[in-house]
Amino acid sequence: MSEAINRTGYPSIDKPWNRYFNTIDGGNTVEVPTETIYNYLKKCNADNLDGYALDFFGHKITYGELFDRVEKVAVSMRELGVQEDEIVSIISVGAVEAYELMYACNRAGAVFDFISCLADHKALVHYFQDNESRKVFVLDLFADKVIKAAKEAGYVDQIIVFDLADEMPAITKFGYKLKTRKQDKSFYNDPMVMKYKDFKALSDGKAPLDFEKDASKPAALAHTGGTTGFPKAVLLKDVSFNGVACVYNHYQPLHEGLSYCINTVPPIVVYGYSVGMHMPMCCKATQAIMPKFEPEKWPEFIKKYKPAYIVAVPAFLIPMLENPKMEGLDMSDLTILGVGGDGCTNAFEADVNEFIQAHGCKTEVVKGYGMTEVGASACTTYPSGYAKGDYPVNALGSVGFPHPVNEFVIWDNENNCECKYDEIGEICMHCSTEMLAYKDQPEETENIHKVHPDGKSWIHTGDLGYFNEDGLLFISGRMKRIILTVQDNIGYKVFPIVPEEALAMHPAIQDVCVVAMSNDKDNRLKAFVSLKEDNNLDQETVEKELRELASNELNGYECPYLYEFRANLPLTPAGKVDYKALEKQA
Repeated sequence: MSEAINRTGYPSIDKPWNRYFNTIDGGNTVEVPTETIYNYLKKCNADNLDGYALDFFGHKITYGELFDRVEKVAVSMRELGVQEDEIVSIISVGAVEAYELMYACNRAGAVFDFISCLADHKALVHYFQDNESRKVFVLDLFADKVIKAAKEAGYVDQIIVFDLADEMPAITKFGYKLKTRKQDKSFYNDPMVMKYKDFKALSDGKAPLDFEKDASKPAALAHTGGTTGFPKAVLLKDVSFNGVACVYNHYQPLHEGLSYCINTVPPIVVYGYSVGMHMPMCCKATQAIMPKFEPEKWPEFIKKYKPAYIVAVPAFLIPMLENPKMEGLDMSDLTILGVGGDGCTNAFEADVNEFIQAHGCKTEVVKGYGMTEVGASACTTYPSGYAKGDYPVNALGSVGFPHPVNEFVIWDNENNCECKYDEIGEICMHCSTEMLAYKDQPEETENIHKVHPDGKSWIHTGDLGYFNEDGLLFISGRMKRIILTVQDNIGYKVFPIVPEEALAMHPAIQDVCVVAMSNDKDNRLKAFVSLKEDNNLDQETVEKELRELASNELNGYECPYLYEFRANLPLTPAGKVDYKALEKQA
């Protein structure tokens, strides 16, 4: 290594990742923005007003035009009665209005809450009662269920409905209208409902807002990716978004000029609208907006947009690898393929790297790690070629280095001390992007924090991992997913990620999830498996080979006792394998 490191044996003290940051122009000096989300976006694009911000089926909107729209929508919000610090609910897919509303809420000092469009009646009632929204903006496709839930919740007094067709070019609009012509839109007759175009008209003839939001106050209400019960509501501040954006902007800049971003993650999780929406735009990217991402259309998207940046979850990349129409397509413009929301196995990561490089891409999959409570991303790998030295910035299986605006430590909870290199412990974070609090849950807010001997308050993530001597973080599993199994009357701890990684090496495997067998006194393991579409082996043969693979790669207590094959494994709304649902079915 070209730069000596003072080795104490403790990663948080040595900070070996600084070797990498110090090789980038500007060094390890990233100033965390103090502006609001909207003002930081304007600052990043002050010299790019004529550059395209959004592309919706060919309808292109420049950054200058977007800022004009945001200013007017913010005025309309105030005219509608939206007050500073008020929570405004938004239920949408990828749409121009989603961008307008997110930034307009911020401009007007309101708090935006993207509620999942997949939420059922019970969940919607819960969300509306929890956030006490008076104003709800919703795509017309979800209007009926939202109106019913809003009336039951009792807080909502106005629902503003928008239509995807309003921002479509004429030809696309004609086809969309034809396709949705049978949609019942009688909900417009409800006295609670206002059309979005009528809402926007409220700003006609009105002066711009003479107001600046306090960036220390809440900017967004986000929801954790819980797989049982209702997710926690997280109050995020402006820096929760800008702190992530400024790091990527400084250390992973996109191509100058026209750089398209394909964001496959809908605005239903913070990863989708922080890393997927806000961050690329702070890097001057053009967002190719897709109301519903259709993975089978990867060849069409690659040819049409020649993306420099793709934001995805692992499940959405599988159809890319399996689509024969991808053969021969040029992906040399691709600078960053960011994968988050769920971990990908080493075998899958290697497959994706091989695939994109065979199509002209000169980098590898960029992975990250974080949680809703810190604005989604707190740690990331980096594309090859950015450092001026031969440093390992993207090792297989790693989720990278802590962002330079954050601190990480691997903690030994039993001995109340830091773990050394390669020792597994709980991942803890002290982040500039940290949430303000869980909404109305002071005990939960207190429980996730612990004061260490250094006097700092650290978020205890519940995830297990370790740092290697290069400063790269590796995830070992969830503390709550440790399975206590018994073999030959001896108890063992099993981290499910270990057998999952081993089984995923089989070329026929699409997804695999290992859980404990229910009602089994020894808590033996069961593997749920889905196979790739192009697999030619029968299930009996695959199971035999998996058992042999497990026998060779794992300890006996880590080998699944039962295998069950499924066409697909269940996913959470965030695109993660829903292991809790499988636990109930084991």
